[in-house]
Formats: sequence, structure tokens, C-alpha cells
Amino acid sequence: MNTQTHLLLATAILVPAATVYCSANDAQDLQTVTKARTVPKASVLLLTIAAVSGALIPDAGLFMMWGIAKTQGVAESVIWSDWYYSEFWQWVGALTNSLPLYLMLVLVSWLAGARYHFISSIFSGPASKSMTRDGQSFSSSGRRAVGFTLIFGSAAVLHVLADLPLHHDDGHPHFWPFSYWIYSSPVSYWDPAHYGRIWSFIELMLALLLIVIIWRRIRTQVGRFLLLLLGLSYFLALAYWLSAF
Repeated sequence: MNTQTHLLLATAILVPAATVYCSANDAQDLQTVTKARTVPKASVLLLTIAAVSGALIPDAGLFMMWGIAKTQGVAESVIWSDWYYSEFWQWVGALTNSLPLYLMLVLVSWLAGARYHFISSIFSGPASKSMTRDGQSFSSSGRRAVGFTLIFGSAAVLHVLADLPLHHDDGHPHFWPFSYWIYSSPVSYWDPAHYGRIWSFIELMLALLLIVIIWRRIRTQVGRFLLLLLGLSYFLALAYWLSAF
């Protein structure tokens, strides 16, 4: 799956629909009308950064590899036929796509924040106070740290699970360090020989749906502008690949 779709999917799923992108006063008004659980704008921004960065981290090695190769003048075909399958970059891919590591991060974060009802409870609350439950205090900064790592890890898990059925001969050992087994799916997200064109159409429709969903939540011009840029990046990436090969 393309990186842009991972970003959209993580944002749409992990930034709760009941949590809107608005000011604290607007959030209070909305909560009065809808009885929805809301959090302040700054907290939602942190939540979104966690989701986006978690969705990006599994592909971080690919961007590093591509950037280093391009600075050395390596041809695009060599990058993906030689560099990508080299021992070092395969190890980097195993590390950044390890489902056990991300699940462990999610589990530890969830246990640390289990005393709270939901993620908005972790992010909300006065910055100068601590929440207390069962006689134990947990600072606002601590709650934000737990919330960030929980969403970050969840976004990374979502990325890996979405990628697992969409790589034919270029997947990663998603169960490293316990196993180096790589699942070879009959479906590829890009290869025409393995339903790549069909999936590309499905993914484009999914991306449009996710953009609409997120657009309806965003109340700021900057946020909507960034969302449009992300949508435009699909066409820019396609133009680049067509010119590179």
C-alpha cells in the first residue's frame, strides 16, 4: 500500500470521529450538543502527529535508502532491484516492519494508561493537575506521553497489517526477531502481473473516501490545505514513477 494511504488510514481510524479539530471552546459547545467526548485542539494535534508518525515509520527505511542512493546517482532500477534486496536494507526493513515490536509498544502503553476510559481521557485535562485513580497520580505530561506512544504504535501496527496481504515478492519479515519468514501474497499493490492495476484502483477509491472523511472533521484551513497536498501527492508520485522507468 502506498505511504499516503497509510497516513490517511491511520488518521481516519485512530483520531476518533467524536474528536474534532476545533478550539477548546468549540469542543465544549459540541460536547453540550452531541454529548461526544472531545479534547482540546492542541491535544488533537499531538494525537494526529502520533498517528502520522506511526504510519510513516515502517517506510522510513525505504525513504532513507532512496535518498542515499539518489545522492550517489544510483539509477532507479538499481535501487529497487539491487539495493532493496541487499542484506543491510533487508535488515532495516525487518526492524521497521516488525509486528512484535510494535505490538509490544502498544501493550506497554495500553497497560500504562489502562486506568483511563479512552484515549481522550489520556489527552484531556488541565496541564497543571494530575489525575488520580486507585490512590495513584498520573501527571498530564505522563498521560500525553502514554497517549502518544499508544497511537504511534497502533498506527505502525495498522501499517504492517495493511501491507501484509499486498506484497508478492517484495515483502518484509513482519515477525522479526522471532522469524525471518516472509509472506508471499498473490496480490501486489503495484505489480500488474499480480493484480496491481486492480488494487491501484481500489486503493485510489479508498484514499478518496478517507480524504472526504477527514475533510469533514478538519475545521482549519491549514489542515485542509495539507490534506489536499497529500491527495495531490498520489498524482505526483505516479508522474515520477512513469518518468523514472
